Amino acid sequence: WAECKDDDQCAIAIFSIAFVYAYPTSPYYNLKLGLYYFDELIQKYPQTPWGLQAKVWSDFMKKSIASEKSRYRLKNTIKYKDTTIKDLHKQIEQFEENEANMKEHEKKIEQPKEVDPVTDKREKELEKLIEKSRQIDIEIDRKERELLR
Repeated sequence: WAECKDDDQCAIAIFSIAFVYAYPTSPYYNLKLGLYYFDELIQKYPQTPWGLQAKVWSDFMKKSIASEKSRYRLKNTIKYKDTTIKDLHKQIEQFEENEANMKEHEKKIEQPKEVDPVTDKREKELEKLIEKSRQIDIEIDRKERELLR
C-alpha cells in the first residue's frame, strides 16, 4: 500500500487482506495477522467505510479472543474443581469404609464371648484344683506351727 495512490482502493486492499486472515474458515486463517491488518487499516484510513468496518471487526475479534481466554480459564477451573470433588468423594468413601470397619470391630469387642462348654468345664476344674491346693497349703502351714510349739 506504500505504492497505493487512491485511499479508497488502499483501504479495500488492506481490508481484503485482513478479512482473508480473520475469517475462521479461510485456509489462511491467522487471527494475529487479521487483527494486525485491521488495526493497520484503522490507523491509516480511519474515516473510510472500510476503516469503520475494520474497527467493528477488530473490536469483535478482540472481544472474541478475550471471551475465548476466559472460557479457557473457566474450563481449567472447572477441571481443577472436578478433580478436587473426585478426591473428596474418594476421601468420603474411605472415611465411610473406615467407619464401618470400626463399628464392626466395636460390635465384636462389645459382644459377650461365647462360652465353650468344654473350656468352661476345664476352667472350673482348674479353679477347684487351685482351691484344694490352697487348702492343703494352709493345712501344712497349720501343722508346721503346731509342731514348732
